[in-house]
This record gives sequence, C-alpha cells and structure tokens, in this order.
Amino acid sequence: MSQPIVELLGNFTRAGVFTVDAEQAEQAFQAAAEAAYVTCHIDISSARDAADVLKLLGQALRFPAWYGENWDALADCLSDLSWCNAAGYVLLLRGSETIRANDPRAFETLLDILRDVSAIWREGDVAFWVLLDAPLDDVPPLPTHA
Repeated sequence: MSQPIVELLGNFTRAGVFTVDAEQAEQAFQAAAEAAYVTCHIDISSARDAADVLKLLGQALRFPAWYGENWDALADCLSDLSWCNAAGYVLLLRGSETIRANDPRAFETLLDILRDVSAIWREGDVAFWVLLDAPLDDVPPLPTHA
C-alpha cells in the first residue's frame, strides 16, 4: 500500500472532496480499514436528479428513519453519523458523472454539502473524506502527499 495515502488519510486537516483513480480508491479503502474508519462505496450512477441522489445516499449510509431525503436532511445526517461513530470516514461515490450531466445544479449542491460537511468534521478533529471516481474539472485530485 502507498505510504503517502496512509499518512494522508490520517491527516484530518487535509480531508475533503477529491477525485481518485481506481488504484488510489483501493489504497484509500485499505488504509481507512486499518485506521478503523467507516468506509462506504456508494454507486450513484443511476441517479438522474436530486431525488435519486438523496435516496441512494440515504440507503447506502443507512440514515435514520427521520431522514427526509432533502438537502438539509442530508447535511444534518452527514454532520452527525452518531449511528456509526468512527475515528474517520471515507466515502467513495461511483458514477457521479451521470448526475452531473443530467442535473448539474443537483451535482453542485451535493458537492457544496459534501465540502461543508467535511469542514464541520475537521473542526472536531475527525477525517471525513469523499472520493469521486471520475475526473472532474471542479474537484481536485487526491493529493499525493500528507
């Protein structure tokens, strides 16, 4: 496994939303498992609009029954995660290019929420990494060093 990725994931101050290739995603999940982080692969390739994305995320992350499948509820649930406490979190979103093409506004809202949530977790000294498996101009690649 790549030592820089292990070190990077352990550095909560660097956590955020990034793009990765398949090898980086695999290494990140291995490192996250070793660090006792909660990990989740989330396939959103079938999402055509905001409602689809919100439903898929809620199901994959096993949100509580009170999750209302709206943007505010998504932000609330991702900022809490008390039902799956961990030292850190790594989410891999697969197929994000579909929602980006079909509903760019929903995609931008999703990115904004994910970035905000990562910042909230950083304030509590917890790593919250979101990795996207597609190259995107508006999302930086995962850094290669801690």
